[in-house]
Amino acid sequence: MLADLVTVDGTDVPLPVAHLARDPLDPKFNRDGVVTLLRHKHSEIKRQLLDQTVVSGIGTSTQTRRCGEPRSMARGSRRR
Repeated sequence: MLADLVTVDGTDVPLPVAHLARDPLDPKFNRDGVVTLLRHKHSEIKRQLLDQTVVSGIGTSTQTRRCGEPRSMARGSRRR
């Protein structure tokens, strides 16, 4: 075994990834729990969605599309 296992929400996972939140496609994903957590954080929603301890599996391109920022802005290019 490469890493020790710990139990998180009834599932055994490797210790190095135990701090990661569940993916929204995971059957055990707790949408209401994530919404509650997001409401209690004091930072912008885009930053929160990239926090893998809140929800995993959401990358920069996904949060950019969902939060309405144009792709050209997300890639760091500027309008001239």
